[in-house]
Amino acid sequence: MQDRDPGPVHPLPQRSVVSRGPSWAVTLIIILSYTANPAAFLTVQRMEAPVESVDDPADRTAIEYGGMHGGST
Repeated sequence: MQDRDPGPVHPLPQRSVVSRGPSWAVTLIIILSYTANPAAFLTVQRMEAPVESVDDPADRTAIEYGGMHGGST
């Protein structure tokens, strides 16, 4: 058997290798942000009375908040 010569090797230029990572990252961020906005819009629940000051949540009695009895956290 004879060893075949695969021919000349043509590596990618360093500039194209370095620019591929950031370009994919920017593309991924743009796609994810456009996907997240409709998902957040469809799943958000509208508040009956919006919070207008720091004291508003403390004054409300209809919303129960705090630790859960027997909870793990």
